[in-house]
Amino acid sequence: MKLREPRTKIPEETYWQGMAKLFHPLMFAPILMLCTIGTFLSNEVDHFVYLLELVGVSAVVIANYHLDEGLEKTTAPSVPKSHNIIIFLVGFVIGWSIAGYLMKTTYIIIIVPIMIAAVGGAGYNMDIPYMHNRVVYSLVWGGTPIFGSYMLQTGQWPNLTVIMFTIFGMLLAIKLFWNWSLRTCGRLAVCKKAHYERYCHGPDTTFCGDRLTMPKPVNNTMKTLQKLDLIILFCLMIGVVVM
Repeated sequence: MKLREPRTKIPEETYWQGMAKLFHPLMFAPILMLCTIGTFLSNEVDHFVYLLELVGVSAVVIANYHLDEGLEKTTAPSVPKSHNIIIFLVGFVIGWSIAGYLMKTTYIIIIVPIMIAAVGGAGYNMDIPYMHNRVVYSLVWGGTPIFGSYMLQTGQWPNLTVIMFTIFGMLLAIKLFWNWSLRTCGRLAVCKKAHYERYCHGPDTTFCGDRLTMPKPVNNTMKTLQKLDLIILFCLMIGVVVM
């Protein structure tokens, strides 16, 4: 079985190609779809509030992606570190401004999912002990978008249906997380992490060195399965929206 060749030099890319890579669509899209599912689980939807939520969540997510890139410089070398810092600050301000506005104009109860997402996301990304784990990851990126969106629309604690969808979102987040463990990252020339010691995604049995030498058919199969997961989630979202 043919192995994918590890990257030994940084390929040529334009500034805008680097910026596009930093959207991380396979990780970004599920978050917005889960927010939509949580929103439409409520009986009545305030579409203006929903739109504000999507803008705020997008701003914070993109800010986090650029913060990680500014610290590690592993994905888009064509984007200057100063630009990553500026985008992080702008996204941070926009996201928290919208969060503050929504807390003031809707229901103060939404401070609960907001703080879970903020503290959990920061703790995970900063590798704080007991917070950089799959439970926190699944709660922040899979569960909170669902029950937080529902609470934003209703001002109520999640009912049994919302709790079940929240569990689904958490399990999906873990699945998407583990799917990356069988994908080659191709960052050998730029990654500053300790190869063969620290892994980016996946269970403890898959390490950086394993991903660098992953067979191409396995890599391509996992890429297809990731896309199928997004299609399945999209179909579920449409079903919830129109039900």
